[in-house]
Amino acid sequence: MIGPDDVRLLGGLPEEIADERLRPHIESAERLVWQVSGYTAADLATLDEAVTARLREAAGCFAISYALPVLNTFFLANAERVPRDVAEVSDYQFHDAADIVKLARLWEQRGYEALRGLRPGGVVAATVI
Repeated sequence: MIGPDDVRLLGGLPEEIADERLRPHIESAERLVWQVSGYTAADLATLDEAVTARLREAAGCFAISYALPVLNTFFLANAERVPRDVAEVSDYQFHDAADIVKLARLWEQRGYEALRGLRPGGVVAATVI
């Protein structure tokens, strides 16, 4: 449904973040979209373009929500290399733990908003962990 370039574009993530770092988050996000929306990958060919766009947006938002804490931790775990990494990935902004949790939740909320109304009654259930 979506790829790493879609996630980078939506989230304003730098191109230097490797596809391999984003793919597990994309796969998890797509599973959540199918579970919450009630659609399947097989439905994509028959869905209205507006519905498909909302499913793709939700998947991108969830993928970003999942990836941000990992990316932030990955870079901060290599703190001794940060000056060199920052030079290579100049667009990435580091956040403290509280900020990254808030930011991830905002992306998650945006994902659920994209799915709102796709199910009868317009209700999408959210699981908060």
